[in-house]
Amino acid sequence: MPKQIKQMMCGQTALHIALLTGNADMVKLLLDSGAEVNAENEDGRTPLYWAAEEGHEDIVKLLLEHGTDPNITNEWGRTPLYWAAEEGHEDIVKLLLEHGTDPNITNESGRTPLCWAAEEGHEDIVKLLLERGADPNITNKWGRTPLYWAAYEGHEDIVKLLLEHGADPNITYKWDRTPLHVAAGEGHEDVVKLLLEHGADPNNTDKDKETAHDMAVKKSHEHVKIVLHRYALPPIQAHLLREMIMAISDHVSLKDVRMLARAQLGIPDAKLDNIEYEYQRDAQEQSFQILWLWKVRTAGATVHNLFQALKDHQLNACLDKVRNQYSSLLNEIWSKPEDEFQKFSSSLQRTQSSTDDVTLSNMTEMNLKCYVSEDLESLYVPLESFNANAKVDDNDSNKAVVKYRLAGKGVCRNAATFVKMTE
Repeated sequence: MPKQIKQMMCGQTALHIALLTGNADMVKLLLDSGAEVNAENEDGRTPLYWAAEEGHEDIVKLLLEHGTDPNITNEWGRTPLYWAAEEGHEDIVKLLLEHGTDPNITNESGRTPLCWAAEEGHEDIVKLLLERGADPNITNKWGRTPLYWAAYEGHEDIVKLLLEHGADPNITYKWDRTPLHVAAGEGHEDVVKLLLEHGADPNNTDKDKETAHDMAVKKSHEHVKIVLHRYALPPIQAHLLREMIMAISDHVSLKDVRMLARAQLGIPDAKLDNIEYEYQRDAQEQSFQILWLWKVRTAGATVHNLFQALKDHQLNACLDKVRNQYSSLLNEIWSKPEDEFQKFSSSLQRTQSSTDDVTLSNMTEMNLKCYVSEDLESLYVPLESFNANAKVDDNDSNKAVVKYRLAGKGVCRNAATFVKMTE
């Protein structure tokens, strides 16, 4: 065994050599006889390093029980946790963490054990490290994060884990590239989709002024190119934002939306009071109008701005629901055949308008005795169409109506309100 012979010539102690056999009884005998548990070889490696790297769980446990330092670093700044994480020894990783190993110690290049586990595809170890406080956004000296390594290797499940634990998909590394650039360049379509779902910006450019889409084109990854192109289209982004505003209006109480507007979205009380007065009979409509006002007032407003506001306000149950809905919407868009997608995109371009500008004066009366907005997304039905006893004022200038907003696939969602009717 050349590796072992070479190691025996580099200042090993009897304890180091005993570890090579994996004989726990021999190791215990040496420890009980006073062997130095933290003795270092010429590379600065203690017996714990070797036991962790080789996967000798029982010996690791013995060494820890005899007081070995789990955070000691070798000449390259690595702790025993690095070796266990890189080699995929989950039980040893768990043991080391239970004995106080710091998961965020960086080596000389700035990498953490999480980087190694993410690169090697050890999903269970990645999960364990994250649960024990590993920071997914620590960068090495070139700016690479654990997410970079997982995206580069195409480890979809690990990418998802990292994103769910707060990994920032827009951190750039050398040459100003993001994990999205890397995933696109390597042709990892599912990873690209995950990154986009969690806020990766497809418009980020590297030092060569190339986007992730450019990387996909250069490498002839056709499916990745389509995913990135469709996602970045302005009509698609506007459609997604409107749908998520509607979804949040459904899932969050008006009280929470008002608190969110004050604390996270910067909507002044006077504006909130105006909306409350105008739509006082409809809590859902108030919620929608508050969020839509934020959209109108905020340059570059995105779905992910909203998601971050929900997270910061600890509305996690709602965030999970709307994230799932968002994911479903994206997958519908990505799965459309090209001709169907072109029709869909064109229809969005024709019909998109500000919902808060919809009035009956720009609607067309239909045989159903209702009114529909020009964008075909709002429907107003006078209450007397349903109830002969519905009240109107004496001069018939204001009619009580039920407002419906189109919510995809032809489903109309009731949002009762009072709207001034004009001839």
